[in-house]
Amino acid sequence: MIHDVGGPSAIVSLFSGNGGARQQAHGWICMSAEDTMIQDFKDRMKKQGFEGLKNEIILRELCAGCGACSAVCPRDIVEYGPDGLPRLKGGAECVPCGLCAIHCPRSFLDTEEVERSLFRGEKDELGYHIRILSARAKDPELQGSVQDGGVVSAILKHAFGDKSIDGAVVCLGDERFIGSPFLAKNWEDAKRASKSKYNLSPNLVALRQARQERLERLALVGLPCHLAAFRKLEFYGPKSVTQRVAFTVGIFCSENFCERLMAEFLPARGIDPLKITKLNIKGLFRVEAGGQLHEIPLPQMNSVVNPGCLPCRDFTAEFADISVGAVGSPDGWCTVIARTPTGDAILKSLLDEGALETGELTKPKTLRRMSLSKKKRGNLKLIEIMSREAALPFRSVELPAEEKGEEK
Repeated sequence: MIHDVGGPSAIVSLFSGNGGARQQAHGWICMSAEDTMIQDFKDRMKKQGFEGLKNEIILRELCAGCGACSAVCPRDIVEYGPDGLPRLKGGAECVPCGLCAIHCPRSFLDTEEVERSLFRGEKDELGYHIRILSARAKDPELQGSVQDGGVVSAILKHAFGDKSIDGAVVCLGDERFIGSPFLAKNWEDAKRASKSKYNLSPNLVALRQARQERLERLALVGLPCHLAAFRKLEFYGPKSVTQRVAFTVGIFCSENFCERLMAEFLPARGIDPLKITKLNIKGLFRVEAGGQLHEIPLPQMNSVVNPGCLPCRDFTAEFADISVGAVGSPDGWCTVIARTPTGDAILKSLLDEGALETGELTKPKTLRRMSLSKKKRGNLKLIEIMSREAALPFRSVELPAEEKGEEK
C-alpha cells in the first residue's frame, strides 16, 4: 500500500520533491523506487477496479468519505451508504479501470508539488497563508441564523450576488443534522446549508451533477479531506470534474463521526436528534437541542469517531483558497485564513464592500496548538499503520512539539 494521508505541510509525505534518497522508518528509499511503487499500485488498481479501492482504502479504515471515487467513476456506479463509505450501486458490476483508487487522496498524493503550484512564501503550523483575521458578517439576514460568524455564508451570498458563481457545492443537513452533498444553484439554496454537520458527507459527488447540469462557475465548500481530494483531482484527474470550480472554501475540522452518533450515542444521553438546532466543537462537543446546551468531552466520543479521520493531519483546511473556522476567535466570530491570491481577493472584496466586521484573534495559540495536535495524532496513526503494514515510502515521522504557555 502506498499513500500520503499527511495533507498539506506534511512532515510525513510520499514525495520529497528534491530527488535522491530519503530516510524513512524502515531505511532508505529512492525516488525511482517510489515511482515504481506508484506505477505498480496503478497497474494493480486498473485490474482490480472497485475491489482494489475496497481492499486498499475502505477495509483498512483510511476512507474519509470525500466523494472523489464516485465523482470520477466513468460508469457512475459508486454510491455512499448510511455509514458514509463508498459501495457499488445495487446490482452494478464494476468494469475495472482503477480510477476510483488511483484518484483517492488516501492512496498517494504529492503534497509538495501541489503546494508549490498553489502557494507562495513560507508555511507554518497553519500551512501557507497571506493573512489571518477574525471576522463576522454584518448582514442582518445572516446574524443569528448561521454557524458562528457567518463568514462562509457571506462569501457565498456575495458570490451569487455578483454572479461570480452559478453554483456552490455544500453539505445540506436533514432534520437530524445528518449532512449530504448538495448543489446550490442560488443563494436561497445555499443558505439552507449554513450550519455545521459532523457526519461523513461525500461532497465531491456534487461535482458530477454540476457537470451534468452544465454549471460553469462553482464554489466548493468542504472539509480538509474534500479539499485534499479536490486538489489531487485538479492536478492529476479528469479536468471535466474540476475545471468548473472557481474557488474553494475550507472548514476547520478536528474529526467527523460515524452514523452511530445520531442513531445511538446522542439518544443514549437523552438528546433527541430531531430537536437539535446547532452542533459545534470548541474543546467540547456542544449540542443545542430542545432549548438546552449539552457539552460532551471529546474523549468520550472516541467510539463514534470515523476511523478514516484519524490519519488526517490537517485541521485548518490547508489546501483551500480561503479557510474558515471558529477556533481562535471569540464566540460569534470566525477565524479567516486567506491562503491563495484567489482567496485573498475574495476576502478583500468582502471587506471593501463592508460585508464583514473584523478584529484580532483572541486565542491564536489555541488555534496553532489544535493544528499541531491534529498533526501529532495523524503521525501517531501513521506510525501504527507503518508498524503493521509493509514498508511505506514515508519520510521519517517527526512529532511536532506542542506549544507551551498561555491558553490564548
